[in-house]
Amino acid sequence: MVVHTPRRRWALTLAVVTAASVAIGCGSSSDDGGSGSATAAGGGDKPTVGFINGSSVEFNMCVSRGLKAGLGDGAELNEVNSRDDVGAEVSNGEDLLARNPDALVLQTVNVQSGAQIVAKANTEKVPVFLSSVDFVRDPSKVAGAVVFDNGATGAKIGGFLAEQISAAGGSDEVKVAIVAGAPGAASDFLVRGFKGALAAAPNAKVVFEQPAMWNRGKAASVAENMIQAQPDLDYVLVSNEDMAFGVLKSLQAAGKDGQVKIVTNGGTELGLRAVEEGEFLSTTDASPFQIGFRTGRAVLADLGGERAAEPVQTLPVQVITRDNAADAAAYCAAS
Repeated sequence: MVVHTPRRRWALTLAVVTAASVAIGCGSSSDDGGSGSATAAGGGDKPTVGFINGSSVEFNMCVSRGLKAGLGDGAELNEVNSRDDVGAEVSNGEDLLARNPDALVLQTVNVQSGAQIVAKANTEKVPVFLSSVDFVRDPSKVAGAVVFDNGATGAKIGGFLAEQISAAGGSDEVKVAIVAGAPGAASDFLVRGFKGALAAAPNAKVVFEQPAMWNRGKAASVAENMIQAQPDLDYVLVSNEDMAFGVLKSLQAAGKDGQVKIVTNGGTELGLRAVEEGEFLSTTDASPFQIGFRTGRAVLADLGGERAAEPVQTLPVQVITRDNAADAAAYCAAS
């Protein structure tokens, strides 16, 4: 595993800081973490952590919020945002690594650009942690990862929809559309898992698929094309809730919201309300705050000299419907 040797004063101090931060992840309402100016033992500087955030959408901002809470006062965080741009991600990686951080956290835009950053971090012996998407199949290349299994999440959504279709009975073709996020990373895994599980309903057919780049306005425009191309559509998978609201707006404008049922992914307060009110058939309870928080804790542990027995932590996700909406994990706060 590629890691720095931690400075001794950090190992001593971070053990205390990590223990103190446990309360944040176990129910404290102070989910933004400490903002004080406490320094490491002996008056030395804190370790520095670089964070390459992939986007400015709500999910990514909640990852950032959780990461800050998880790090607390244990490290200085330098955050940059790639805004879904592959070139910007590579440039951000080069910029942060040039500052010689003690650890790097990557919320990747694209698995290829992400792999470049991981390789460069390995060369410079900077421990790198993956957030949300585990795209590096050789665990020796990363110091840790806190992720959702997006393929498994997609499979859960696809399996849920296949059950809905089978329960409805009949042999007529059921038409399904997909409004994906940005190609190259999380959305691809989600869609692939969804398609694989949907095959359990033999009369279900994906008849439309187009990315909307995690953008609500773009998703509304894609949905307009979808409605024109497939006027008798039955269901649509939308890769996140923000885009799903854009799709819903276009369906409502076309008078199709009662015909086309939306399955999506997220678990925000607005998304859960849309499920409860019947605007979405289902969503999930993927908590980006917990992704960020646990990543921060893992970084502090690593810098303190603790080596995780299982460096990859996969957080569970469940399909949320009206029946279990009250059980959904908190989206952007400590639960």
